[in-house]
Amino acid sequence: MSKKHGIILKKGKKYQTKRIYSDGYLLAKYKYQPLHMPFKNKMINDINQHFCGGWTMSEFNSASNQALLDRVLQRNKPMAVLSAWKKENLEFCDGLVDKRKYYTQSGQYQGTGAFYELVAVKGKLKDLFDLQSLYETYKENGIEIDVEEHKNKTLKDFFDDWDAQDPDSEIDFWVTGLILGYPIENTISIYRDGVGR
Repeated sequence: MSKKHGIILKKGKKYQTKRIYSDGYLLAKYKYQPLHMPFKNKMINDINQHFCGGWTMSEFNSASNQALLDRVLQRNKPMAVLSAWKKENLEFCDGLVDKRKYYTQSGQYQGTGAFYELVAVKGKLKDLFDLQSLYETYKENGIEIDVEEHKNKTLKDFFDDWDAQDPDSEIDFWVTGLILGYPIENTISIYRDGVGR
């Protein structure tokens, strides 16, 4: 019997469960996902989840800053947070990122001393995403989100606060999921306390 590998969906009457396997190992399980997803966007997809820092399937080089940057440059991810212990390891970005099309910000984390480079697609959220469809998707699943508050913001507006899991963050999980390009159904699982292994 071959090892389970990849994304496996199991549909129920009300919800679906998404399981992610790598060479037979269960990496993550997302329960209570909607069966119907009105919201769609090329930059929101399962592959981006492999760059979240928690887990990845074996064929993805999620430790590679180049691979992460490529996702954004190919318009398959809205925003990327690249990091390295040496500043020069992020200098490759300078020659690849067209600053007419992408926002960038670089710096150093105070706590760890690691260096970072943020790269994001230019444009307001209302122009990058169908926010009405996003709102309806969450509402259908019993989750109220405030798209009006964020519709005129750009991804650069989140450069200083992008991780809802950070104890000091003031943004919501749905915002983090959207700007980093994670599947909306996975974020809904977080709201429903349905994430595990």
